[in-house]
Amino acid sequence: MWVGGRGLGLIGGIVGLIASAFVLLVGVLGRAVPSENSGLLVVSGVLGLAVSVIALVGATRAQVNPVLAAVLMWIAGLAGFIVLGLFWVVPGPLLLVSGALAFRGRKAQHRSGLTPPGQFG
Repeated sequence: MWVGGRGLGLIGGIVGLIASAFVLLVGVLGRAVPSENSGLLVVSGVLGLAVSVIALVGATRAQVNPVLAAVLMWIAGLAGFIVLGLFWVVPGPLLLVSGALAFRGRKAQHRSGLTPPGQFG
């Protein structure tokens, strides 16, 4: 199941990067024209980019450490809703489901007796 978790996590992280970049762009353009709360959009965009990077890191760790990957993707999925609100409607559920798939993948990994690449024994 880590394959599905990694795939959905990568898609969610990339879509999150796009959504965060859009919010950041709107905030920067809002700073060019005198407007209220454009600074808030800039901060939200930067925090959204950080959350998306956390999601991508979690997605890439799904095979090696599924529990850590699941926790990172769940944190990113929930934090994105707090930071970006409705701009996180697509990546948020993808990250939450991918975290569940990665967490479920740890059981299948132990049952099959396979060791992840880079680990011996």
